[in-house]
Formats: sequence, structure tokens, C-alpha cells
Amino acid sequence: MQAPIHVAFVVCVGLCGAACDQANTGNRVIGPSPAAPSPSIPVERQPVQITSGADGTPVAGARVVIDYDEYYSGPNGQVEFDPYSGASTGASVDVDAPGFLPRKTRLTSTRVVTLWPVASDAEAEAVHEMVYRRGQAVDQVLTPVTAGLAGEPFYVTLPSGATSDTLAAWTAEATGFGQPFGMRYQVMTAFQYDSNEVSVVFGGAPRCAPIPTWGFCRVTDSPYEIYQVALDKARDPVTIRRVLASRFIGANPLPGLMSLQAPANQLSEFEARTVRMILLRPLPNRWPDTDR
Repeated sequence: MQAPIHVAFVVCVGLCGAACDQANTGNRVIGPSPAAPSPSIPVERQPVQITSGADGTPVAGARVVIDYDEYYSGPNGQVEFDPYSGASTGASVDVDAPGFLPRKTRLTSTRVVTLWPVASDAEAEAVHEMVYRRGQAVDQVLTPVTAGLAGEPFYVTLPSGATSDTLAAWTAEATGFGQPFGMRYQVMTAFQYDSNEVSVVFGGAPRCAPIPTWGFCRVTDSPYEIYQVALDKARDPVTIRRVLASRFIGANPLPGLMSLQAPANQLSEFEARTVRMILLRPLPNRWPDTDR
């Protein structure tokens, strides 16, 4: 059942215990790093910063409940404490702000809480469908994306018989897809059995039902992420982009690269923002944006 959402207004490749809203995830820098706490003020009374996950800008006027105490973020997006109150690492945090999904998490040592922007009810529902439900009848859990931590790349494995032209096409598109997100891809022909790996097969006997608009489908009889791509789409740039994007998001009910009704050749701003937010969530995360 969808939680209520208050609405007002991320390109190219996402967690329940103590949540960790981070401004810096591995080698992917997303949003500003928080300022070092002043040594003259106890850590538990340092301000809590509320920011937009899209660009790191401060979110003013957010309702913030920390361990049952209610506050509102100031013009600089900070929750300030008086000498008689404060919040320690691990405290429960609930944030509600117009233009963002409601956030439920725990305070980390960074004292930064990032919010998931949505420009409308339609965008909120699209995030629900293409991230949390992925076309399923029941809500799913957004699982962490660990590639990029300690320099680990994403792997794209092509068939051993892939031609040099095909390898070059996938390498070029993977590089272009990953750059805006600070992600590194490695295209090869030897399967790595890695959780951050996408394997591709071209043509052959049908192992899944291809989506006509896309020309490929995900093989469902394997625990690994395998996509079967139509032979005539093996070097098509848009098809390659969609396979890469499928690692993060499913069909998008709004216009964009992953839309079935209004497909585009590139990620839309909304789709790119969604990928950024997935990369920003390092713990298993439940709809609408809960990792506590």
C-alpha cells in the first residue's frame, strides 16, 4: 500500500538496520560533503543537514522527527539543537517535505539526511513502479548497488564469439552511460559470477519474451542478471543503453529511455535522477524511502 506523498519538485548505473545517508559513496561523489563538526560543540548537538539527493542543495522547511522530537529545517536546511537537546548517531529520523518522498532512516555520523525528489504524484508513482515494484504485483526491496566501492567496476559480459565491432559498441556505450554517475564499466567475454554483472546473449532459442519496443528481455530462469538481445540489435546504441539502464530501473510509465509508451533515445532527467538516488541508498530500502 502506497504511503502518502507530499509533492512540489538525477545520468547514465542501490539499503534495513542502521541507515546511512552518505554524501560520498565510494568513488561516486553525490552531493556536498558535510562540514567537520566544531570541536566546541558535542557531536550529539551538531546540526542535522537535510539535503536534496538530486544535487545536494539544502531543503528548508522540512518537518523532521528525531526520536519522537519534532523540528523543522531552517533556511540552510539544518536542524539546530539547543543546549538541552540533541541527537546521537543511530537515532531514528523521519523527514517529510514537499517535493520529496517521505524519508525514514537513522542518523549517521555524517549527520546528513538526503531526500528523494519527485516533481509530481506521477513521478512518485513512476518511482514506485520502475524501482520498487519493477512490474511486480507486490512491493520489492531496493537492494544496494555496491559497484564503485573501493574501485570495483560494473561488469558487462558478452558472448565469447562477440566481434570486435560489437565489443567496441558496448564499451563505448557503457563508458558514456557510466560517466555522469562516476561509474566505471568493464566489458569482457568471460563470465565473472559477480553480483554487479550483466550478461548478454544475442539471438538463439528464446529464453524469455522480448519486449517489442526494446528488442530484448531479461532471462528469468537464472539467478544471474542475463539479457537476451535480438541479433539485429546487438550493436544498436539505444538498445545497449536500455540494457545498461535495466540494471537499475524497469519500465517507466512516463516518457524516457525506459518508457514503453513514449520511448526516447536517452535517459530522461527524471530517469537519471532516479539512478542517482538508487546509487545513494547503501542499505536495503523499502517503498517509499525507508531503510530503518
